[in-house]
Amino acid sequence: MYRGLDAEACSVAARRLDALLGDFEQALTNRRWLAGSVYSLADLAYTPYMTRLEPLSFAQMWAQRPRVADWYARLKARPSYTEVIDRYRPDTVEVLRSEGARSWPRVRSMIGGR
Repeated sequence: MYRGLDAEACSVAARRLDALLGDFEQALTNRRWLAGSVYSLADLAYTPYMTRLEPLSFAQMWAQRPRVADWYARLKARPSYTEVIDRYRPDTVEVLRSEGARSWPRVRSMIGGR
């Protein structure tokens, strides 16, 4: 936490997250949702992570993963998403976008240039 992107754990976490999104892409090959044909707790559990990555400008992590992009779009289209998901204040979103965009080149290199 104190070393930010320079922390070894940050690089490990970025690679694990990238691998997880790769697993999602594969899992969504033959099914509509992560655990099958219907929305489940698996999809619900990952919604907050995806929701945080987007304003950080890290959506590029799934830019080359069309199934993940489609899955996330379907998550956001659910009525429960807009009713329940944490709504960031505009100033918070701006900080996330700014810092995320500034950080993305380093994160991209951590995950192998995706």
